[in-house]
Amino acid sequence: MAERRCPVCSQPLPTALTQIQINSKLQELAIPALAEERKRLQEEFKNQLATARETAKQHAERALRVEIQQARKRAEIAEKQRASQAAEFERKVRSEREKGRREAQSELSARIKAASKRADVAEAEAAKKIERSEKQTEQRLRKEMAHAVRMTTRENELKLDKLQTEREKERLRHEAESARLQGQLDNLSRKLEKQSGERLGEEGELDLFAELSRAFPKDRIERIGRGKRGADIVQHVMDGANNVGRIVYENKNVKVTGWSSAFIKQAGKYRAQYETPYVMIVSRAFPKKEKDFCIEREIPVVRPRMAVALASVMRDGIVVIGRLRLTGTGRDQKAHDLLQYLVSDKFATRFKGIADSVEGLREHQRKERNWHENLWETQADLHDRIDKSHREIGAQLGTILTTRRPVAMAVRA
Repeated sequence: MAERRCPVCSQPLPTALTQIQINSKLQELAIPALAEERKRLQEEFKNQLATARETAKQHAERALRVEIQQARKRAEIAEKQRASQAAEFERKVRSEREKGRREAQSELSARIKAASKRADVAEAEAAKKIERSEKQTEQRLRKEMAHAVRMTTRENELKLDKLQTEREKERLRHEAESARLQGQLDNLSRKLEKQSGERLGEEGELDLFAELSRAFPKDRIERIGRGKRGADIVQHVMDGANNVGRIVYENKNVKVTGWSSAFIKQAGKYRAQYETPYVMIVSRAFPKKEKDFCIEREIPVVRPRMAVALASVMRDGIVVIGRLRLTGTGRDQKAHDLLQYLVSDKFATRFKGIADSVEGLREHQRKERNWHENLWETQADLHDRIDKSHREIGAQLGTILTTRRPVAMAVRA
């Protein structure tokens, strides 16, 4: 048996090694070489492919540049031909246009001459017709204008009579209403003068109590009553279920008897009696040179219509202090600070501004009533002017329509 040798290195092979094993070993040895060869071939193919692509790209670019140059040459030739054709066409158009213009001008001149002749004939005929119709129209317009003036005058007279009647009725009604209101005012004035100071004070107290009850429904508003020691009204300020303070009101409805310094002394005692710094005097009478609102010895004096507004400011401050959870000393200090602000010139100035605004609003309402009364007289004057203008227009129309115009001017118009 011949000795077997390795096909790779030509060395003798063991006899126990089978052909299958040899083939297997050969395959194992060949795999790396095959992989390396495959990789080399792939790289070579990629390089050749890239080279071929670059070559094809260069050929294509050269061919494209040649094609572009040829296209540009063809375009230049075509543009020259188009320009030549356009110039020739423009020349022909100008020639035809000039020819048409001359023909149209000649035809138009002939038509104008013919139309001028016809217009002269028509103008002469129209002048004759206008002269005849002018006389007829003038007579008719005179009759119509006279009738229109009579009718307009009659209508204006009727309107004026109606307006004067209505104005007289309105004047009488206004005088009657004014007399009735003046009578009521006189009666009320007499009744008011007959009432005693105590009666007036009680009525003012009832009005103030009602206004406070409406403005502060959650608070406990208490009337002390006549004959009892104390103020007229005490307002217990409630924050939920908590009584956080008091506002004391001393009502002085003393417009007739006038102001007294004893009011301040009396109100000052209520601070100690009710253990509260918040005391105000509600009065129709004020110290000299004061009105609506003032401060007398740290006691606010306010007109009844402004009392609720001042009470609202006090109440808001009392509620805020009550919610601060301060000690007794701290709460007293805050109450003192609030009172000092309420009796300060700064607060008085701003609060008087409110009073002035209210008075201004009432004055505006009085002026508005007077304006309505003056409006009727203005309307009557305007109607008189309208009637006068109608008469003037009628007279001017009559003058225009009865004045004859030259025949030639009328024809041209």
